[in-house]
Amino acid sequence: MDVYTTECSLKLLKYNVDTPDFTLDKKTFAVIMKFQKDSKVGSYGVLDFTTQKLLNKQLDTLKQKQDAVYVKAVEVLAN
Repeated sequence: MDVYTTECSLKLLKYNVDTPDFTLDKKTFAVIMKFQKDSKVGSYGVLDFTTQKLLNKQLDTLKQKQDAVYVKAVEVLAN
């Protein structure tokens, strides 16, 4: 996961990031640390595999709650 995708993901999860770009600036670093703290993992601002996995998991949860078409497709395919 690159910085741009991370910033977009954090923005979708309602974290206060600036307009997504490809720069890991101080604000993005601080927001990653906040996300890590909120997720109860080591809060050190590194975009490591654990952090990426947690971001993806939370995005999947968000998708399941807010995307009615996705939810219906999963329901239909499960039967």
